[in-house]
Amino acid sequence: MVLEVEHSCKGEVVVYSEGVNNQETKRSFVSSHGWREAEGERLCMDLKCGKYKRIENRIFSSEANSLWSQSFNCSSKPESIWQCEKKQTAISQENKLFLECEDEPEVVLSEKCTGKLTINGSPVCSSQWKTDYSHRVCQQLNCGNAIYFQQSGPPSTDSYHVDCDEHNYLIGQCKRMRGKCNSGFVSISCVGSVSFKTSEKCGGVLSIKYGKFPEEVCEPSISTELSNKLCQSLKCGPFEKIKGPSNQQTPKMQTSLACPSYYKDPRYCAKRESCPSPSIFTCEGYQPPTQPPPTQPPANPVPYIVGVLILLILVVLIVIFVRYQINRRNRKSMVPSDMEEADWDSGEYEDVDKDEMESFGRGRFRSESEVQGEKDMDSNRSYNYDDIDEVTEAQPLTPQGSMVRATEDEDMHEGNVKPSDGKFLSSFNHILIH
Repeated sequence: MVLEVEHSCKGEVVVYSEGVNNQETKRSFVSSHGWREAEGERLCMDLKCGKYKRIENRIFSSEANSLWSQSFNCSSKPESIWQCEKKQTAISQENKLFLECEDEPEVVLSEKCTGKLTINGSPVCSSQWKTDYSHRVCQQLNCGNAIYFQQSGPPSTDSYHVDCDEHNYLIGQCKRMRGKCNSGFVSISCVGSVSFKTSEKCGGVLSIKYGKFPEEVCEPSISTELSNKLCQSLKCGPFEKIKGPSNQQTPKMQTSLACPSYYKDPRYCAKRESCPSPSIFTCEGYQPPTQPPPTQPPANPVPYIVGVLILLILVVLIVIFVRYQINRRNRKSMVPSDMEEADWDSGEYEDVDKDEMESFGRGRFRSESEVQGEKDMDSNRSYNYDDIDEVTEAQPLTPQGSMVRATEDEDMHEGNVKPSDGKFLSSFNHILIH
């Protein structure tokens, strides 16, 4: 006999018992007669649902269900709810039992509708796992049915061992025991994780993905209606046809699409079956692959190298020419303003004064005032020499008598002739006549 709660840890309590001749299992609601907090705590512990929260009496309708009237008494701290069982007694009021515990088992897959299974954060061992259990997990998570499950991960010392019976439609209703796991953990892929794609737009080799990696699919054996829905999921037009096997070399396929015509979703047609090679599935709007252009031989690098060298030579020549023009302009800027360019170029120029060269070496030219000052100094020097010449001319170059005669001649020239000088004048005239 099995006691269950409708939603794992919350709901009406039912019991499954063997029918007549052990050929039929009978399902009955449990009567609330005699149930108190002690019995509720014991049942919550057996269901792995945490602490007891509350008990309610619900009205029982005998038209469609039966009521199990066995009573319980757990005042002696039993190890299970079945040790609290008493003999069946007459029930004055027919009510069914509603039980609520604090915890609800948390069933999770590591990814959406696929991945590693955990219950309350603990992994589930794959040693006693069955495909039907995977369906319960996927249905409980609103992911449809399971496509397959596999073992993954290393052994563990702490994991759940799950055992379900035919009456458990939720994985949380199944018996769970902690223990060591030597076979790895349970990983499940549900229909809710399935997606399709093709190798080309709207056609080609069909692939299905319901885990981490896509797998190529065998030739689909589904109805035209499901094929149209498959093309619709690919965002293409209606289904066209299935071509023969593709030419590409692929490993043996492990997934196929096969289901009756009354199925409404092609995702539920995925099965783990093998086939030799995939086929090409096409929808309206299919675009076959284009042939890649022929590969061109590598280009000869010699013309490129020559072009680069010529360009470098031109750059060097331009730099040299620019530097020459700059130097020539600097030399012209050092020529005085009154010097002709032709003289400068021919080399016919006076030596530069030492002071001017020093000024050039110091990176500056003498101002016009400095040049004019030096010219004045040269003029003063010339004036001094003129004075010396005048002084020399002022001094007598003849004896004193000569000076007297010169004075007399000067007087005669000015008209100041003395009577005593007539003889001299007549002699002078005689000379001129002759």
